[in-house]
Amino acid sequence: MYTVKVWNMNEDPTYIWDYRKSDNQMKSSTLDKELEAVDQFNFELIDNDIKLKSFLSFVEVKNEVKNNVAFRGRIMTPTTQMNEDGTYNTSYTSEGAMAYLDDFIPSYNMLTDLTPQQRFRELINIHNSLLGADTYKRINIGNVSVTPKMPESETVEYDDTAYFILDPEKSILTHIRELILGVYGGEIVLRYEADGNYIDWVDKIGSKKSTELKVGKNMKSFQRQIDPTEVITRLIPLGSSEPTAWEGSKRLEIVEDPRSGGKNYIDIPELIALYGIQTGVSVFDDEYTPDTLYDRGMKEKIEIMKKYAKMTTEIQLLDLFTIGLDPDDFERGNFYHTILPRYSIDEDLRVVGTSFDVIHPQNKSCRIGDKDLGILDVSDINTLNIINESVPTIINEQVTPIINETVKEIREEIDTAESDAVKSADDLARQRVEQFKRDSFEPFKLSIPDIMNTKLSDFKQGELGTIINNTITTNGESIKNDVVNRINTGTNVIRGDAIVVDAAMINKIAADQTFTDKLVANDAFIRNIMASNIVSEKIKTTDIDLNRATVRGTYDADNYIIMSSDYIRQYGKYVSTNESGYQEEVKGYTELKNGMLRIRNDAKNRSIYIHQNGMTTNFTSPLSANSTLQFNASYPGESGTGPSLTSYAGPVNIQAYQGLLNLQGKKVDLYSEGPLTLTASDVIQCNTPIKASNFIGALKNDVGNVYVMTNDEARITSPAGYNGGSPVYKDIRYAKGYAMSHEKYKSDISAWDFNVLDIYRDELKLYKYKINAEIEKGNAMYQHGIVIRENVSNDQFPIEWRNGDGYNQNEVVFWNTKAIQELINKVDKLEAQINGTTTT
Repeated sequence: MYTVKVWNMNEDPTYIWDYRKSDNQMKSSTLDKELEAVDQFNFELIDNDIKLKSFLSFVEVKNEVKNNVAFRGRIMTPTTQMNEDGTYNTSYTSEGAMAYLDDFIPSYNMLTDLTPQQRFRELINIHNSLLGADTYKRINIGNVSVTPKMPESETVEYDDTAYFILDPEKSILTHIRELILGVYGGEIVLRYEADGNYIDWVDKIGSKKSTELKVGKNMKSFQRQIDPTEVITRLIPLGSSEPTAWEGSKRLEIVEDPRSGGKNYIDIPELIALYGIQTGVSVFDDEYTPDTLYDRGMKEKIEIMKKYAKMTTEIQLLDLFTIGLDPDDFERGNFYHTILPRYSIDEDLRVVGTSFDVIHPQNKSCRIGDKDLGILDVSDINTLNIINESVPTIINEQVTPIINETVKEIREEIDTAESDAVKSADDLARQRVEQFKRDSFEPFKLSIPDIMNTKLSDFKQGELGTIINNTITTNGESIKNDVVNRINTGTNVIRGDAIVVDAAMINKIAADQTFTDKLVANDAFIRNIMASNIVSEKIKTTDIDLNRATVRGTYDADNYIIMSSDYIRQYGKYVSTNESGYQEEVKGYTELKNGMLRIRNDAKNRSIYIHQNGMTTNFTSPLSANSTLQFNASYPGESGTGPSLTSYAGPVNIQAYQGLLNLQGKKVDLYSEGPLTLTASDVIQCNTPIKASNFIGALKNDVGNVYVMTNDEARITSPAGYNGGSPVYKDIRYAKGYAMSHEKYKSDISAWDFNVLDIYRDELKLYKYKINAEIEKGNAMYQHGIVIRENVSNDQFPIEWRNGDGYNQNEVVFWNTKAIQELINKVDKLEAQINGTTTT
């Protein structure tokens, strides 16, 4: 009826359970569904190669009969254990897709004028907008048909219900539960569809079904429990608080009200008679006088008596829908008419939760919705009878005769449908028995009954034992519908698809085929044996066909070998020496599978795979492999193939502690997405030029000069460099500068004959200003000089001074020198005029 598949992120799924197959890996499971809760699926796998990861592995349960997905979600917690027989089982806990809504938290926001439906959609849209690469977490909006109950504003001054406030400390799922369901009511459910996951918001999930729940049909056990753990039998009402002299506060009590009798509490005698004194407190901040506080306390007492305890109902049932005997199966949210005369139950009850094993879906546990009970309910004799009482014995007494009657009817149908086949098989059975005696059993001199070799009908195995549909003896007598739990005989022949037993203890067995739940024999001659687990001291055969079978050899709990149809695996524990020279204990296995060798380390959860390409640490997902050594790898732009060592997520370490590490090739490429660090205890020596688009570090030469060679300018800027055309220049500090004023560095030499002072007077304008970089450093002092404008025509200084975003210091120096020279000439002329020696 069900199939279960699991898969890791970006990998193909693997089926671990298919009800139509016999070679399943899932040992047990539990699928739990509750109203408005996250679905949960727990399952256990036998020893296998499936490796599932928390949060990054997924599971899906599908009902193949109804063609719908019953569960889809992610793996949460894997747990591995070793059993007493040396086998390993791994159990997993997984949660449904509704849990994805708990992964994301919205930013603070206050929205207004949104309807309840718009608020619900807004939360789902926010969730989907935060997914990023986790697109599998997308939740689609499904059926939104709720009729919301509209709350009243708690303030008179304004309508506080108009505001929808998102809390950055709560998840999307918490917002839905508190601000949607908690305010407007209704129920949500997550549906798993072929094209994704959908969330519905409706008034009520489910509907009224025609299938009945009643003793003698499908009810195995019934249990109701009264939970009064939070009962209050003595109530202390407290009102508003007021400050006290010791900087504390004191709340109003009912002591001053004459009706209280000078006590600060109100007793509930009816409940004290049942449960003794259980004190509780109720706070009413809006009560300011003892008399009004006493009135509120009495009202609270009435409410406590109405619903002071909860009644929980649990039903274990047979879901007859799974075998076609009921029109509906039992699902959460649906209503089913329930009949249990012993406790006067004859009403429609709603299933709010289900739990079952998908391997045995007919056995299901259903929880009926919790019900608040008052004092009258608990005092009722029928209610008292069901408190903490389980009734499986009563039900079994009534169920057994009906089951027997049903079995009788089935037997009669089988007799009628297969009578002709039984007669025709009689002769065939006789012939096969006699021939089998001559060929194989003469040395044993045994009396051998035979089972017909023609499958007449499938059998069904239930809780009452194994029902054998057809067994035919050598006398041609048909033994139908017998219940066999154990066989203990000297010799027996068992036909696999005609008889199944829980345990067979046989001294000798000889058969063409054997198929049984458990077979224990001192001597077995079997031509074809089909078994999932064989334990034997000695097996002698000319040929072993391991089709879906396993051979196991055990030395001890840590060292053993397993051979199956598609792999050979040897488990062991040994001591190895790591790259640092230290010894470490390794526990794992070596496996031959699909033409590939795998060496596994269980403690470090890693493997090495050796195959035709080389070695890798993750064969099934090469992109996420930690390291790979290939012997026939290609390289872009290079012809031929060669060895390649690759690490996807971890470091690559090549060391030669005592010798030379030589990297030699026609061309050597060193590429790093981050810094490339070269470290040596002495000097890193390069005998050829080094080319780099960026150099970070210090230039140093302890012997001679340091040459910075460029075809254009050498610029000292911030780490941003060119910065999109807006470089940020940095200071240069040095002890001494050497100018290049020799004529060998110059050309087109002529006298400087125009007047500088006129330009200084008419064109030069000086400013005071602050440097932005200095302000950032906390230096707010003014500096003085020229200001270079973005537009050259707006500059107010000699054009010769400009040098990009800076100025030519050499020009400024010699312009000032020229100006001084001109001033000297003017001074000389003025002195001559004063002295009367001027010639002009």
